[in-house]
Amino acid sequence: MNSMLMPAIIVTVGLLLLLDNVRAMRFNHSWPIILIVIGSIKVLQSSASTDGHRDPSLAAAAAITATQDPNASASSTSSSEGR
Repeated sequence: MNSMLMPAIIVTVGLLLLLDNVRAMRFNHSWPIILIVIGSIKVLQSSASTDGHRDPSLAAAAAITATQDPNASASSTSSSEGR
């Protein structure tokens, strides 16, 4: 749901500019519709269910832990001690 805000704004601005171009509605009178769209998306985001979703902070921490090799740090310290 977080990725819906920018596409919704782009589509709304495009439609408002199209309506301005065909002289159906002037853009300077219709720009508050953009604020209504932003507010609507934010309300939908806050009320959306998160069941079945992973916590992004936990997923990032797991990815960092998985990429680190604990044996690599131990071998580098032992080689530096031998010098």
